[in-house]
Amino acid sequence: MKSWLAHSAGLMLVIVVSVVTGALSGPARAVAACPSGQPTFLGGTLHGWPDDRALNALIGVDQKDSAGRKVDAMGVPCGQAGSACCGGYSWCDTTNPDIPPEGSDDPALDRSWGRCVAANVVQAFIEVYPKNQAGVTTKTRYGAAAHYYQPITPRATHNIGLRLPVTFEAGDGNTGGVHGYLTYLGHRIPPENITRVRAFTHGRGPECGVEGFSAAADELGYSASLDATWYEVGFLAAGRCGAATQTYTLYWDCVCGGVKRTQSRVVDVAKGAYPRVDISFG
Repeated sequence: MKSWLAHSAGLMLVIVVSVVTGALSGPARAVAACPSGQPTFLGGTLHGWPDDRALNALIGVDQKDSAGRKVDAMGVPCGQAGSACCGGYSWCDTTNPDIPPEGSDDPALDRSWGRCVAANVVQAFIEVYPKNQAGVTTKTRYGAAAHYYQPITPRATHNIGLRLPVTFEAGDGNTGGVHGYLTYLGHRIPPENITRVRAFTHGRGPECGVEGFSAAADELGYSASLDATWYEVGFLAAGRCGAATQTYTLYWDCVCGGVKRTQSRVVDVAKGAYPRVDISFG
């Protein structure tokens, strides 16, 4: 991937909760009123950072009630009969599914996301993926992003600004990553036995920059030179609000020796840098 690496009619909403500062493109989706069963608006703006382009993206929202249960948009616990959760999320939204993953400067395109949700929702966790026209996550210009631990005020309108980071590879954007080798008992691991590679940011609050995220390894396969399995997690947003780095926890799951094993590491990601982090599962 990178030449310098070793491997290639309801209740009126009268409260507004804003968690964004700085420039945003266009207003949040206009909702004058939400129905009584879903009186809270959870949404806002979405665009590229810092290029301000409209995006082809999927937004996955997990939301919790006061008991800590994941609930769908109607407030029904996910997995319970009658719930309408979206895959692994409480609900999903999409923007501009017909444009390429490089986004567009067209001012007429959608730069907003959101919907009305139930009054029992008190917290949200949001993840955003850049997509191509086939709906496949594609990081040709943008990395993925997240926004976690967002408090939700019932019967309020929430204007949450989301952004995807332009990658360093696409034109000196503010991203970096992590790469390295995975082994079990000193030997390579079949890639299909690596069941999770994820990166979760420690950042909270979208006041500037981007909170990064990755749901999977961008490269995973046998090393050409070592008895090991190569991985790379790239396109992670680097430092926010003037910081040189952004801190992540990375998780790796392996079915090794017939047992699921998990390893984690805390890594600071800087612009254009890909530090090596090797993982041994035993």
